[in-house]
Amino acid sequence: MSDDAKNTKQQVRPEIWDTAAVGRFLGVAAKTVRDYATRGDIPKPDGHLGRTPYWFADTIREHERPGRGRSKPKD
Repeated sequence: MSDDAKNTKQQVRPEIWDTAAVGRFLGVAAKTVRDYATRGDIPKPDGHLGRTPYWFADTIREHERPGRGRSKPKD
């Protein structure tokens, strides 16, 4: 089997982030990530390992961070 065929058969696993990893990426505490998730300010978790939510890194990277770039005009 050629190296190309072997590489084609290998599956690429997505990078998985827990609340701490999401927090490091966003520059906030894990508790803040949990708050964002509760309020719907970040995407719903891609899954759970036991009771622990996780997101694929691309899910978070592609989402606009809460609190940045969103301004509401004052009345």
